[in-house]
Amino acid sequence: MRQSTLLVFLAVAVPAYGGYCGDCGVSIRSDQSNNHLGIGEALQGPSDVYATMQGDGNLVIYQAEDCYYYSLWATGTSNSGATNIQIQPDGNFVMYQAGGTPVWASQTGGQGQGPFCVRINWDERLELLDSTCRATWTSNNWSRRSSDSMALDYCNCTRCVKSDPSATGANVTAIQGN
Repeated sequence: MRQSTLLVFLAVAVPAYGGYCGDCGVSIRSDQSNNHLGIGEALQGPSDVYATMQGDGNLVIYQAEDCYYYSLWATGTSNSGATNIQIQPDGNFVMYQAGGTPVWASQTGGQGQGPFCVRINWDERLELLDSTCRATWTSNNWSRRSSDSMALDYCNCTRCVKSDPSATGANVTAIQGN
């Protein structure tokens, strides 16, 4: 009788364990309604690093430092018509146009064990983690001082205001400085 009770207990306990990796922290999560970034939305990482879905259809990782934004990485999808990027339940990180046409993907569908999350890790890279904390995809960041950096209006480093509205599709974008 003890064996059958133990087997029933294990059958119930295993499905309940299948949660997110403990390293997900602030992230986009595959089985939640906020599994995506739309135009103008951002995922905050450590320090002053964040990833934003720009109005031009490009997902870009930026770092704010000394009242300047430095681009660290991008999907390279400018002028693609992309309007959002989402982590799907199968573990694929996919960017879509408004009509549902895919524009870019991490090509990670079916890899790893769900649920999945996308976060910015300690070395300023986007990272897709499965439920066992294994990275199935990581962005290949450019230099921290990319030649594509965008100058900002200097304002005593209490607030940095982006002076190029065409880059994000918004009139003014602000983040807190150091």
